[in-house]
Amino acid sequence: MFKKSDLYFVLGFVIMAIVYYHDFLNAPPQNVHIWRQTDCLSLAKNYEEGASFFEPEMHLQYGDQFQSGKSAGEFPILYYMVGRFWKLFGFSYWSYRIFYLIILFFGTFALYRSLLLLLENEFWSISTSLLLFTSPVFAYYGVSFLTDVPSICFILIGLYFFLRYQLQDSQKWFWLAILFFSLAGLIKVSSLIIVIFLGFILVVETITKFKTLGERKLFRNLKLEWIGFGVALVSIFAWYYYASIYNAQHGFKYTFNAIHPLWAMEDNKGEEVIAGMKDFTSMVLFSRPMLWLLLFVGGFNLINFKGQTLFAYSANIVIAGGILFYVMLWFPLLGIHDYYYSAVVVILLSTLIPFLVWLKDKKEVFHDIKTKAVFAVFLLINFIYCAGIMSLKKFSTEGFYPLVGNHKTVELFRWFNWNHQTNTM
Repeated sequence: MFKKSDLYFVLGFVIMAIVYYHDFLNAPPQNVHIWRQTDCLSLAKNYEEGASFFEPEMHLQYGDQFQSGKSAGEFPILYYMVGRFWKLFGFSYWSYRIFYLIILFFGTFALYRSLLLLLENEFWSISTSLLLFTSPVFAYYGVSFLTDVPSICFILIGLYFFLRYQLQDSQKWFWLAILFFSLAGLIKVSSLIIVIFLGFILVVETITKFKTLGERKLFRNLKLEWIGFGVALVSIFAWYYYASIYNAQHGFKYTFNAIHPLWAMEDNKGEEVIAGMKDFTSMVLFSRPMLWLLLFVGGFNLINFKGQTLFAYSANIVIAGGILFYVMLWFPLLGIHDYYYSAVVVILLSTLIPFLVWLKDKKEVFHDIKTKAVFAVFLLINFIYCAGIMSLKKFSTEGFYPLVGNHKTVELFRWFNWNHQTNTM
């Protein structure tokens, strides 16, 4: 059902999207990770040219002793859909990016609708969901050719349906949630941090008498819910098992289908990775003020254990722990691979949402116009910051970016753009 606040959300999203993407939607791969973006285009192009769905193929002829490009990584449903569209209407960059922009919109809209159900407040629901859209990695790779952010959007959509299931106890909402959780995991396993947390709660409530929502348990139909999560797990495992056999058969894999853990890293690489995270990749995750806010709110949530349900308190700890574990498993790649941070943006959900649910009972603060004004200014600052990073990640070799503030970051982006314009265009 349409709500008046939906219009406000759409207006905010459209304004931000125009600022971010007005000169970008028909652009080829840009800036860093051009190779990886081109991999995705190649898979889609081969589907346009008639490749079988279960036989993904690239133009890079590294398979079958340099006779084919057959290789499988993430579940290729998005590449296949783009390829089918191209077959009907012709190849274009804009159609690929618009398709992803639609997914990005519905993912962010699902978050807004979820918050509206939880907080029952239009301002906080709209502003918090749009705050996620100020994450440069979420905004930039949301319309890139990589599948990392679309998988996070499917998680957000799945969470909305899961919340509807909690409120209405209708099985159709549960199976829709499982569908989108499965789709997200099939596309990117790393997007499943929140789903793994839900699985953790399912185990806890199965073997203990804890009521994680205070007055009741989160899971009330254990047979149905265990089957649902089992279906998701089996479907994800089945695809990646098939992909491993397919890649072994053709002797080629185009993406990392294995971990690159901290403990396997060369001893002399640690400082280099940390420097890259400090001066480059962390700057693409969130602005520094946003990172400080998440740190402060996360710390407050930890000491405010009496003001939260066990579910909310556990989310703050377990999801943060899951992100830390994820960082450890792929640490050597985090100095330059900024798109790996797409999975980390869910820290916003596990910190700010429990805090806002707690704040909801503090009506004098929650509804105070001054509090809302401060948060609106904070949202605007992060929007301007993200627009600056977006400009640097696209074409910019000039300009002034005061909100970015890290000169090494600016220099790195400008060098990537200069190198692209000079050597690859």
